[in-house]
Amino acid sequence: MTVKCPDAQRCRPGCDITTMFGSKKNKEEHRYYLLPGMGRSNRQRHAQFLRWALAVGILVSGLVAFFIYYMNRM
Repeated sequence: MTVKCPDAQRCRPGCDITTMFGSKKNKEEHRYYLLPGMGRSNRQRHAQFLRWALAVGILVSGLVAFFIYYMNRM
């Protein structure tokens, strides 16, 4: 339902109430395309890669910290 603006001087010509409040949108303007590698499975793969990278980073930093501690104790 579109209602024309009652006061033409306050609003631009051709404006209706629904576009003022954002319920009527141009779908062509907001269209986007997914390129290869932008799907859900790729996001899941990147999330899994990030988890593994964090786990390996924590493990390696722990080993380096233990090595430095061991070398200082000698």
